[in-house]
Amino acid sequence: MGTNLPTPTDESEIRYDGKPTQGSRITIALKSSDDPTASYRWIQTEGPRVDIGDSNKPRITLTIPRGAERLGFVLLLRDRQGERRVRVTVPIGAEVVTDTRSPRADAGDDQIGLVGRTLSLNGSRSSVPANKPGSYRWIQVSGPKIAQPAQDKQFFSFIPLSPGVYRFILVVSENDMISEPDEVVVTVGELPSSSDISLRPPERSVGSDPTIGGTAGPAGKALAERVAVVFDQVADRADVYTSFEHITSEMTRGLDAIIPRDSPSRLIWSEGIFLPLSRRIEADLLAVGLDLRMPYSQQQTLTPAQKEAIRRFFRAYAQEFRSVAHPR
Repeated sequence: MGTNLPTPTDESEIRYDGKPTQGSRITIALKSSDDPTASYRWIQTEGPRVDIGDSNKPRITLTIPRGAERLGFVLLLRDRQGERRVRVTVPIGAEVVTDTRSPRADAGDDQIGLVGRTLSLNGSRSSVPANKPGSYRWIQVSGPKIAQPAQDKQFFSFIPLSPGVYRFILVVSENDMISEPDEVVVTVGELPSSSDISLRPPERSVGSDPTIGGTAGPAGKALAERVAVVFDQVADRADVYTSFEHITSEMTRGLDAIIPRDSPSRLIWSEGIFLPLSRRIEADLLAVGLDLRMPYSQQQTLTPAQKEAIRRFFRAYAQEFRSVAHPR
């Protein structure tokens, strides 16, 4: 007897973040992954075995092994359109060797922000020859006007005055050598006036806020459970993290994969849920000597006491989100 296989799907539905070169870290994702009822399963079929983390997520992040020439995966997908399979082939380029004699600019990851809220750009991943002190210059190349621009070496902050797409480049120089410019894109929106979201003070719990469960009913509760899983994963790995920047990177990738991609929904979750949550994180970690209001604190090495505080904090928030997903 034959076996019923899911319908093949064009690989054009897949997008990549990062350059697939040896030693680089890339993310492979389904372009359209906003169906909360969808299920996913990634299976590696070609190349040296790589760690893809949770194979049941809409996206996977992996490090391409040195010496690898090709990686292959199959994504088994079940959503409103039925069962499908996507075959993904990753052609791998040779490892890019950076000329350590020249400065290199890295403007950081693209961001999403809100009108009237301070945004910070981070160029700390840039490098100069032999770690010599270099000069950094941030330049806005497109987008609406900004207010209160301020630069402190590799860091740059500003307040967006209007919704829109803001583009900045970072250039690093050392003596007579100038890097290639690196660009970062900041997408800025504003909260819809009809949403009528009331920000809760930091001391209130996630579970007491009706915004989570009230915005989408059953769908909102399902999303709250998935957020709880992300926070549980942070708590589980508390001992592994070396800095809060490491935590922020992993947490952002996890939340980005599950929060609806339409701008109004993302802004509601960002402004109504995650902004107050961030304030609580700041208050909790300030008590154990980590001041997240300072730019350099993101790279500060975490102490055992801070790691334990992070474990307790994120475990508690996972429980609060889960209480919204499964009210008694």
